[in-house]
Amino acid sequence: MSHPVRVDEGCRNTVYNAVEQSGAEYLNNFRDLGVSSYRVEFLEETPEQVAEVISLYSRALRGEISGTQVWKSLKATNQLGVTRGQLVNAK
Repeated sequence: MSHPVRVDEGCRNTVYNAVEQSGAEYLNNFRDLGVSSYRVEFLEETPEQVAEVISLYSRALRGEISGTQVWKSLKATNQLGVTRGQLVNAK
């Protein structure tokens, strides 16, 4: 898989997962914990794709659809955080 690398204005490199990730399944947990602000990152999406993503997350935040429906609609993975990669069996 090809993992895009982007440089930000602070000259920091960020390696993005080749497969989109979503924490939408955990929105209710986040809300219960008092989280009120969320960030969605876009790299190379079209305006139509951005509108679809924002719409899905907005609907989930209003309780119209589940977080599971969001990540399944986006064909994203629902794993949060970073992966262990090759460090899984490192000694």
